[in-house]
Amino acid sequence: MLKSQSTPPKKLSTAQQALLMLHKIHARGTFLVVNVLLLLMVLYTSYRFPAKFVRVQGECDSNWLHAKAPENSTSICCTNESGGYASAPCYPGMDLMPVMGSLKGAWAIPLSVLVLNYGSMMLGPDASMPRVRVYVRRGLLYAVVMALRTVVLYMGFGQVEKGLTRAVMGRSDDSCWYASLRRGKRCPGGFDHSDHIVLLVSHYMAIPLFEWFALNVESAGPSMKRTVLRAWIIIIGGLAAYLLFFTASYFHTPTENLVGLLIAQAFVMLPLLLVTQDYFAVKWLRLRNFVLPANDDLKHN
Repeated sequence: MLKSQSTPPKKLSTAQQALLMLHKIHARGTFLVVNVLLLLMVLYTSYRFPAKFVRVQGECDSNWLHAKAPENSTSICCTNESGGYASAPCYPGMDLMPVMGSLKGAWAIPLSVLVLNYGSMMLGPDASMPRVRVYVRRGLLYAVVMALRTVVLYMGFGQVEKGLTRAVMGRSDDSCWYASLRRGKRCPGGFDHSDHIVLLVSHYMAIPLFEWFALNVESAGPSMKRTVLRAWIIIIGGLAAYLLFFTASYFHTPTENLVGLLIAQAFVMLPLLLVTQDYFAVKWLRLRNFVLPANDDLKHN
């Protein structure tokens, strides 16, 4: 049952402060390891698969050509039929990318961990108005992050990038033989940083990593809830890593991949890490607004 409290939360006990410090240290290590692995993955795919494929219209729903394919080359068709994923850039599960990249999927899937966490909290002994407010503020934090990725990093950076590319390299709308096969009847731009990498890292890795940290802080100890939510976070992150590997391998140049990764790390990963460390002096970015340690008297969350 929800405990109504009009007074502000009590100060953290010595034990809570010590545990919180330990969780902060673990968060730094986790964020560092994940980002180093992402960088190594992008560098590996850039070395192993330097080719870039572009989408064209053809016989099936998913048709692709090498960006530098000789004139009149046959497009590659990716289908769910037997052998339909045998040739690059086709890969099993590539139909997941449109789902996870859609507006609904890109918002609903990352927020699902918080929603499940909130629901289990409301059914447990630790439910209280201060804790509800913390969960709501955390949801708003995630919404701001996803809106930032959509409006600024995708729309805004995309327009700036397009303008700079045209200024430096000129227009290339008709410079490729397969322009007529493209949906917009135009050749791909000279440079197109991988927004799919920005999306996958920002929505499906950075936010679940922060929720992993919050789950650890708010759990009084091992529990079925924590185990299930951790498993779901790992599934989401694993799917994102799988899609990121093939996105970086086939659909962008090494430079485009690296720029996309650095954008996600600089504008999303790093700020969220700094929030876990209570780095910001701004009142509304303090860690206590988004995470509330478990009560000392609770053995299980």
